[in-house]
Amino acid sequence: MIRESDIMTDAEVAKLAHLSLCAFQRKIRKGFKPGEIDFTKAKPMTIGDRRFWLREDVEAVIKGRVTKEDK
Repeated sequence: MIRESDIMTDAEVAKLAHLSLCAFQRKIRKGFKPGEIDFTKAKPMTIGDRRFWLREDVEAVIKGRVTKEDK
């Protein structure tokens, strides 16, 4: 069962990435540079205009260091 702590917002993922919320959302829209961790690989879910991330998926992307070069 998914708990509240398993779901992250853009702000929480941005903080984890050491980016401002604006910079993080801009990178989501425009894409990540080669060599950067591509957080879109975590496949966020949306409800209306809100984007949500599963903590497990975000951590897997970070641990696996999935980058745009891996596409």
